Amino acid sequence: MHTRLTTAALTAAALLALAACSSTDESKPGFPPGTKVATAPPISAPTVPSPDAAQQTALLGKLTGIDPGLTVSPDRAIRRAVNSCETLHTNPDRKAAVHTIALRFDGGNAHIDDAKAERIAAAIEATFCK
Repeated sequence: MHTRLTTAALTAAALLALAACSSTDESKPGFPPGTKVATAPPISAPTVPSPDAAQQTALLGKLTGIDPGLTVSPDRAIRRAVNSCETLHTNPDRKAAVHTIALRFDGGNAHIDDAKAERIAAAIEATFCK
């Protein structure tokens, strides 16, 4: 009998706790009821141009001239170039942007330092990233 009484008491307490949680008051904790809380506007991704077929061919030729390992996977090279174009558009510090490009293109079949990355940035800007 003691077990049933304890179980009933715990069940009643749980139901009361749930009822308290299901309040329809939508005010934020710590704010008076009816207070509107500002939310940040959605962030839109910067728009960067995508190279057309002729620009891709020109870019791949320039990248191969810098380091043939850059174009072992042409699709990957183009994706990295588009991402690098965004970096060039959004980063006001040219040196930091070039270093980011070096990190992006380095590895696999090509070793890219900041000097080569500057040439890559120039190739990207000369072909499609104005």
